[in-house]
Amino acid sequence: MIWKTTFANMPRFNLLGILSVIFIIFSSLQVQAQCNSNNVTVTDFYLGDENGIPLNSNSNYQIGQLVNAYLYAEFGGSSANGYSLYLEYNISVDGDPQDLVQQCLFNGQSIPASGYHQISAFTWEWGKELKLQNLYMDWYTNATLRNCKPLNRNSQCFGATKDYLVKTPLVANFDYTQSCDSYTVKFTNLTTGGNVDNYSYQWDFGDSSSSTDSNPSHTFSSAGEYLYEVVLTSNDGSAQSTYSETITIFEPGEASISYPSTICSLDGSVEVELTGTSGGTFDSTEGLIIDNNTGTINASQSNAGSYTVTYTFNKNGCEYSAQTTLEIKDPSAPIGNPIQVFCSIDNATVSDLSATGSNIKWFAEKGDASSLESEFPLEDGEDYFATQTLDGCESDLFLTVLVKINDPETPEISAIDTDCDSALGSIKVSNFDGNLTYTLVDSEGNNTSNSINPDGIFTEVAPDTYTVRVQNDDCKANSNPVSINEQPQGPIANNETVSTSEDTALVINILGNDTDPNGDNFEIKNISEPGNGIAILNENGTITYTPKENFSGTDSFSYSITDGTCDDDNAIVTINVTGTNDAPVAVDDSANTDEDTAVEIAVLDNDSDPDPDNDVLEVTTTTAPANGSVVINQDGTVTYTPETNFNGTDSFSYTITDGNGGTDTAMVTVTVGATNDAPVAVDDSANTDEDTAVEIAVLDNDSDPDNDAL
Repeated sequence: MIWKTTFANMPRFNLLGILSVIFIIFSSLQVQAQCNSNNVTVTDFYLGDENGIPLNSNSNYQIGQLVNAYLYAEFGGSSANGYSLYLEYNISVDGDPQDLVQQCLFNGQSIPASGYHQISAFTWEWGKELKLQNLYMDWYTNATLRNCKPLNRNSQCFGATKDYLVKTPLVANFDYTQSCDSYTVKFTNLTTGGNVDNYSYQWDFGDSSSSTDSNPSHTFSSAGEYLYEVVLTSNDGSAQSTYSETITIFEPGEASISYPSTICSLDGSVEVELTGTSGGTFDSTEGLIIDNNTGTINASQSNAGSYTVTYTFNKNGCEYSAQTTLEIKDPSAPIGNPIQVFCSIDNATVSDLSATGSNIKWFAEKGDASSLESEFPLEDGEDYFATQTLDGCESDLFLTVLVKINDPETPEISAIDTDCDSALGSIKVSNFDGNLTYTLVDSEGNNTSNSINPDGIFTEVAPDTYTVRVQNDDCKANSNPVSINEQPQGPIANNETVSTSEDTALVINILGNDTDPNGDNFEIKNISEPGNGIAILNENGTITYTPKENFSGTDSFSYSITDGTCDDDNAIVTINVTGTNDAPVAVDDSANTDEDTAVEIAVLDNDSDPDPDNDVLEVTTTTAPANGSVVINQDGTVTYTPETNFNGTDSFSYTITDGNGGTDTAMVTVTVGATNDAPVAVDDSANTDEDTAVEIAVLDNDSDPDNDAL
């Protein structure tokens, strides 16, 4: 609470220079107006003592302690001939508006044109934030005394709609809240005064931990009391404020609830087991009768079923809850129909009865204190009584069982199996009696939709194992099992692709990828003739394929398989025959020439290469003929030159290659025909005497290559 004092004649105080920090509050909302051509303004406010000294942050006051304080304003303006000031404003304390303040200052005196001057006195709660709102003032232009009422308001007077923050001493102040689920505390900065944006923070949480945040969070290690302290210091060291407080960290609330694992509808009241904080309330899902204060449930008045129970409690201002689920079980439903008629066999015992479930007690009479033994003989026409314990709850209702022994004749059955044309079979009852009811039961124990015809046959029966149940009145008998086998199916032949090399036979296991859905054995029935080879069926079920000589490429043949039951199946075998290089074929040649005349022989003209791409052939070597010489020409021919004057028959061999490693050799026979050679005359010489004739045998040293007479 703030009390105010109005001053009629306030003394002037010139406090310029007292404040180390001046908070200038001019803004666009401030109106500098003139009343009668005079200009008076106020620009700053602070709290000080009676001597004008600003209140100090280091004063030993406690937050909220009442302190005598004085409000000072800084005056200004362009002239000093304003008089008798009227001042009006609202004071806001921590954002809470107070009453309107109306003051008349400097009445009959000149209004100061500069400096700080006391305008009001307050009893101030230490640490509260002060603001002036809706400030307005007007004045006279002479020293006339005035009553404390405003002039007619006009735009020349001074007014402002903004808030003016009154500078107060820095007072550190903090609040805190603890998390409901942990030892974590959030601290909230409530510091007032000073300029908090320019202050640093040093926290000591009382557990050897610290922080420099303005609004820190801290997690304590355990519950208990801690003395924390925070010191605010301005960046320039001119102001400092310390706040400390002992806080109590509480243990978070914790509780758990549980009920017995088995709750029967006959149990009546069932109490909850509560661990942790007591004093809360209980609630549950609909259908459960529960005491909201104690958690005790009334099982006998509640519906059977599953429920969720919620326990809610408050601790240290926090709300907590715990949940559990329970199930109320109702064993009062009968085991079967209230009255059942069962059929049995000779020497039947209680185990032959069809009462379902386990934990059944049998009694000779309702209400007997003791039950019958677990195995006892049944008598035709007698009533027996049973109760059952389900999930730990014993029923209070009895099942009445009338035992009647009257079994029909066991049916004699046989199967008519499926075949290649039908996926369904039949079951025939040999001793069929049209006066009885027959039911076909599958391997899962379920009745099928098949009905028996007047001939005693269940038709359109799917593959499975069955029994036939026959019933006469309320009694029944079962036959032995009989099976309808899966429909037989022919084998499945699958295409396959194999590879072999040219001129190389291949054994193919063509049955290796074929199958039979019924697992029957199957074999090859026939095979077709391949286009470029021969396929032979072997005794072991494989096929030997032999390609034609020198064939390479793709060949194929088809085959069919059978298992001797249903349809055969066909498939195709594709053989990729990869080519190999075949040696070229060199053929013997012959040529004719004249004596002393060379002859060119095209030995390759009659040679060949069996490969489909017709490899290019060339002569690589020749042997030396006996009576001549041979030269291999660049165009693949050979030139034979006989020895001088030779005539007759000569020969040589040559070798060819296809460039891929294949070679062959052939013979060339050359017939050299004779020609007439000119005789050879040799110069002669002789001696004789002068005038003496001499006989000279000039032919003696002449010759003829052909030995002709000269």
